[in-house]
Amino acid sequence: MHRDERKLNAHRGVEISAHGLKIVEKQKNALNKQNNA
Repeated sequence: MHRDERKLNAHRGVEISAHGLKIVEKQKNALNKQNNA
């Protein structure tokens, strides 16, 4: 049971970091647009 819980938590962590990376990319793109404008 503990192993399964760890797997779920690890998977959740991956999803959260992927989501965080998307947000960072959006912010970078927004900054690039401002700099290019």
